[in-house]
Amino acid sequence: TGLPQIAQYLQAQSEQHKILVGTEGFFGTTPDGLMIYFDRNPQVTIIGQPPEISQVSPQLINGLSDSQVYLVVNSDRLKIPNPEQAGLKLVQSHPKALRSDGSRQILYLFQLDPEYYQHD
Repeated sequence: TGLPQIAQYLQAQSEQHKILVGTEGFFGTTPDGLMIYFDRNPQVTIIGQPPEISQVSPQLINGLSDSQVYLVVNSDRLKIPNPEQAGLKLVQSHPKALRSDGSRQILYLFQLDPEYYQHD
């Protein structure tokens, strides 16, 4: 749920900019699912991140030097208490199906705010 919509958005952005996307985990649905959409698009680079996202990695921050940088993460793997205060702008959110315990996971697409990460 949400990967096709995220891929469509990133594809449109890649027509004007280089794109770097960090995804939760190094293999599996999120990184591999996005790679399927962009395997022939040299403007988009997808890199895995640790399965639990507790901070924005230096690898993504460094990518801001020449790319628009995004993070794709499921809500139960996002361990940053207030993403907006960590320089992450919510671009899309895609609620998944309701689980048997009544909980619901959400797939997020965040963009790193270059102004937040500027160093004087």
